[in-house]
Amino acid sequence: MSFKHIIIAAMAFSCIASVSNSAVAQTSTLKPFPLRGSPPTTRPTGVKIAVTYQFFIEGVTTTMADQAALADQGRKHLYLMLAKECVVLEETIADTCAIERATVNAQLRNRSRNKSRGVRVSGSASYRIQLKQE
Repeated sequence: MSFKHIIIAAMAFSCIASVSNSAVAQTSTLKPFPLRGSPPTTRPTGVKIAVTYQFFIEGVTTTMADQAALADQGRKHLYLMLAKECVVLEETIADTCAIERATVNAQLRNRSRNKSRGVRVSGSASYRIQLKQE
């Protein structure tokens, strides 16, 4: 067998191995990497709704205690708004509602000459709902 024939045979074997490996890869089922605990057995159903809020609470920010109290007040108000969103969704478009994720942020505005002093509160939440049947 000549060197040329050996190269051609090796290339043919390589192509056959590639084709059979890709056929095996296409038929095997990949399991998702578990991010938290064991992987879910079913996919979530329903519709995902995302809501974002942002507001400003004017107030005294002289001391750290004043700042902390104002930030607490703002976050509490935002948590109430996020909780009430399920009520609003169920009154309008949802049969069921569950909050999946929430973020809350409070930023102090203390050193501004022309703007009010206080705290800017922002946050967002994701809800999983089942739509009402018409």
